Amino acid sequence: SLAEWLRQEVLAPVPHRHVVLTMPRLLRGIFRKRRELLLDLSQCGAEALSEYMRREVGADARPGIVVSIATAGDLLQWHVHLHVLSTDGAFSDDGTFHPLATWDAEALMRLFRERLLARLALKHAISQELATKLMAWRHPGFSAHVADPISAEDTQALENLAGYVTRSPLSLQRLVYLDGQQAVIYKALKHNPSLGRN
Repeated sequence: SLAEWLRQEVLAPVPHRHVVLTMPRLLRGIFRKRRELLLDLSQCGAEALSEYMRREVGADARPGIVVSIATAGDLLQWHVHLHVLSTDGAFSDDGTFHPLATWDAEALMRLFRERLLARLALKHAISQELATKLMAWRHPGFSAHVADPISAEDTQALENLAGYVTRSPLSLQRLVYLDGQQAVIYKALKHNPSLGRN
């Protein structure tokens, strides 16, 4: 499987973390209309994380990063965001790993927001005026979630995480065909408060 290959062949034998980067609803539709910008989105996420590590660990430090673009939420609605599998620290040019003591999700979010808005303005996907307004919002609608570290020895947890970040948005186990009604239902994992059902 892809998850097993990532764990065995790609991931360095160091602790890792799952990072999720999201953007405001206002911007999500841009990526639906202009799919080529998904590459820019993933690059902005990787650049923000790399810059964050350089600031925290040192100028020549580079993290190991696997970026996965997710385009759907739990109910299969368009909800583009990034899942990042990152080393819990960074490597210097000589290969030495420098673990990161703590993470500042707010600082990472600001770097991601800054890079993505600049790139979208550069690609004429949004105006510079809108980018400036979004940078000034008190509640920006951008977020960075940094999960707990997974040790290098916990190979099953690493493989589970690799499987999660690279999974398909559609689960065949959650599809139900109602033969008598000629209908297909997709069941969410949990109760959705806005719909009043799962």
